[in-house]
Amino acid sequence: MDAPTPLGPTPITELSRRMARGDDAAWQVFHREHGPMLFRHLLGCTRGDHALASEALQGAYLRVARHVRVCESEMQWGAWLRLVARSELSDLRRRESRFMRAIRRWWADVTVDASEADGTVMQDALEAGLAGLDAADRALLDAKYFRAESVDAIAARLNVSPKAVESRLTRARAALRRLIHEALDSHD
Repeated sequence: MDAPTPLGPTPITELSRRMARGDDAAWQVFHREHGPMLFRHLLGCTRGDHALASEALQGAYLRVARHVRVCESEMQWGAWLRLVARSELSDLRRRESRFMRAIRRWWADVTVDASEADGTVMQDALEAGLAGLDAADRALLDAKYFRAESVDAIAARLNVSPKAVESRLTRARAALRRLIHEALDSHD
């Protein structure tokens, strides 16, 4: 009897190994062949929320880049990618939920009567954070969260792509979060 010939690495194994080594061509293949699947999966998870799915996709790409897993089969690879995407979406929702609750509490206090604001530490930190933001970032957050404009409407008004608006919103939220943390740290 002939000895079975060993099978070489699968295309997914080879792709994931090349991605782990930082091969640009492998990353292009990944984006072309697996990006649309990830986006469709995230669209389903978000019930068609294009903006949220797009933001989660960008975060999922970053997670994949930081933690590329070498997989032996298409099934294992697909399951891992879907897990990464769902994890990013879950973390994104949690971050945005905390952020929005804090903003809404602050906004409710400020809009009642700014002269009689209760002066709590969190409110002071939010005010300092918003004041420390770049004017364009502050206007962007105001449009999205206080005036409830859609990403597409903001993009049309600014004459940029919706992806550009999503990226700017992500950076603006991160900057505000950092400024709030700095204000809270300096209070202690």
